[in-house]
Amino acid sequence: MELFGRDGDLRRLREIVDRPGTVTTLVGEPGSGKTALLRETASYARTAGLRVLAGTTLRDLLAPLLDAASALPVPHRRALTAAEQVPFRLAVATVELLASAAADRPLVLLLDDVQHLDPAGRQTVAFVARRIAADPIVMLAARRADCPGLGTPELEVAPLNDATARLLLERRASGLDGAVRERIMREAAGNPLALIELAAAWRFGGEPGSWAPLPVTATLERAFAPHLRGLPQPARDVLLATAVDEAGDLAEILATAAQTIEAVEPALDLVQPEGVRLRFRHPVLRSVVLAAEQPARHRAVHAAFANAAADPKRRVWHQAMSVEGPDEALAAELARHDHLPALERAAQLTSTAAKRAKWRLRAAEQAHELGRAELAEALVRDCAGDPLRAAWLREVCLVRPDPVRLLGLGAVAMAAGDDNLALHLCLRRPTRAASPPYAPGWRRSPIDWTRPTRGISPRSRWPSPSTEAPPSPPVGGVAASKPRRAAAARPGGACDRRPGPGGRPARTHGISAPSGRPVRRAAASAGRARQ
Repeated sequence: MELFGRDGDLRRLREIVDRPGTVTTLVGEPGSGKTALLRETASYARTAGLRVLAGTTLRDLLAPLLDAASALPVPHRRALTAAEQVPFRLAVATVELLASAAADRPLVLLLDDVQHLDPAGRQTVAFVARRIAADPIVMLAARRADCPGLGTPELEVAPLNDATARLLLERRASGLDGAVRERIMREAAGNPLALIELAAAWRFGGEPGSWAPLPVTATLERAFAPHLRGLPQPARDVLLATAVDEAGDLAEILATAAQTIEAVEPALDLVQPEGVRLRFRHPVLRSVVLAAEQPARHRAVHAAFANAAADPKRRVWHQAMSVEGPDEALAAELARHDHLPALERAAQLTSTAAKRAKWRLRAAEQAHELGRAELAEALVRDCAGDPLRAAWLREVCLVRPDPVRLLGLGAVAMAAGDDNLALHLCLRRPTRAASPPYAPGWRRSPIDWTRPTRGISPRSRWPSPSTEAPPSPPVGGVAASKPRRAAAARPGGACDRRPGPGGRPARTHGISAPSGRPVRRAAASAGRARQ
């Protein structure tokens, strides 16, 4: 089995196996890969000729050795087989049995899910861990980070870094839409199980909207919240209110759920108070909690928040989430707040195709400005209400837009009287087309075209003449042989600073320019390119 990003952990575990008398506990969040690490360690130990005993309880560990218990003193045999076991006697008998077995062949004990042991079992394991240092025995245990330890040295199983998490997601779910992949990356927070299961759940269809909870699998629920459905109803009410409103205001949550602070106590393995806030211990728990409740319960809690919220933006958001069908008045009010989730939800609430296209495209613009190009591309898909703006957004979401096509769209926009859109299109062209991606002035952010380049001279944007400059990319199907001159000479280029009205330079590298000449120049260039 291939483990991603765990080479260092495996190396340390193998070193531990090679040192008899060592005890270590793996500590990590659910789904972090503790069990997989124990499995790989067991394979290594068997290859090295060691005897491996694995399980989740002491009874599992000792079961293969009980046949040899007949050689132990009678009190120890009775302690191991008694129906009502005395913890201290059981612990002493366990140490004797393990030492006897290890004398014939070194042992490796692998105890998973220590958090599920009862207090007597935990005491016994801790006793055994303290008394095997002189024997050819290695003991590895694994527990969740939010559970009490055994008093042994610990090895943290940390979340995967971003690069490794992306590699795992690509290997397991290569066909995912880019916007969905980014959402899974954020919510999984480097947890291997969450990455795999969230991707698997999405294949069955997720709810539209970047704000919507991700679908989850039963495996994910069992790993992160095994006792969720068995919690008292007051605790479940508090959890649902926490999941519905991401602000996490503890007072508002309790008021909305009509509960007191005592209702939180049974759910403290899922949430943790932080001052006046209540937060989930892992981001994926929000989706797990929402998936465990019916949509009608979601809407009821949203309605309660809408009545209690003081902030107008939050109030209208919860109102919009509490309705089931189209609501034109609510959609219009929501769209006036003009932020990404509100525009997405407003597009869902309207039954007018033109408004839906308008709000989805505005949401796509905001997603693009926030650097979320994959989401922007998903939002403009199938938007027929404003084909020109949709075409512009599709172009700017590409890694390498076609400059000739952008100029052509700018000419069409100017002819249609949309000078603002025409300027956006024309200003997009020089930033991408004039600078090769490896030049010093090249900026990789999807929103760099909106940022002026003050303080950067035309020459500083290109490689020094003393070094060999790589060939520039083709512009409009024709390669520029001298990229620096081409950029400096091109009218309306990224560094054009020719005087505008009143002697001031007409800035053509920002959102707006004092004169309309850059738009006209770009349109003329587009006409020549088409010829």
